[in-house]
Amino acid sequence: MAGLKRLRNDENEPISNGNLPLEFRDGLKRRCKALNISEDEIRVLRDQRAANDAQAAEEQKVMLLAQAEIAKEVHRAEGHARLQCVLTSISDAGFTLYEFLDKLVNTKDHATSSQVSQMLISKGGNLLESICQRQPKMAHAWAAKTTGEILAHEISKLAEHLRPQQNRGVARVLEEFLLTRIISDAKELDTRVMQIRNIIRGYTFVVGAIPKVIHGVLTQLWRK
Repeated sequence: MAGLKRLRNDENEPISNGNLPLEFRDGLKRRCKALNISEDEIRVLRDQRAANDAQAAEEQKVMLLAQAEIAKEVHRAEGHARLQCVLTSISDAGFTLYEFLDKLVNTKDHATSSQVSQMLISKGGNLLESICQRQPKMAHAWAAKTTGEILAHEISKLAEHLRPQQNRGVARVLEEFLLTRIISDAKELDTRVMQIRNIIRGYTFVVGAIPKVIHGVLTQLWRK
């Protein structure tokens, strides 16, 4: 037990402190020293950093384009898979594609007919544009045929309106052909010529149809 006792310090020896002495550091004193770099070296470093930034931006752009292309391919593949699933269902139900579309457009079911009507009102123009792009000759032929039928009906209607009644004086007949009278009557006539022009504006055959309209009116007036 005697060996475990702490030895007494000699009172004549100085007291030793094991802690490191405190060092005062001036907060305003610079810790780092600036290197002596020339202007050429600074310019080289700036150019190198700009080149690295441009390369990183180009790599980022390429990566984003690749990701967008991958997403587009995935979306296209999913759309194709859905389309094939629907076409398979139509075939399994015993319909051809035409029979299905014909039944859908001419359905007598009230709810389905309402959905089809709303779709045609909102997206019918897009469907017609797609048909024109896919089969332009067929679309133009159908438009020309339909327009010709409407114009023929309007020609007869306009000729009947402009044809003078029998046993009327020349002065009374000329009064009916005054410009103000014709404009006033045109507002009351249920003519669809202007509607046709607005609907099929852009088709080249419309320009060629205008002389035919005038010729048709004059021909019917002459015959009657």
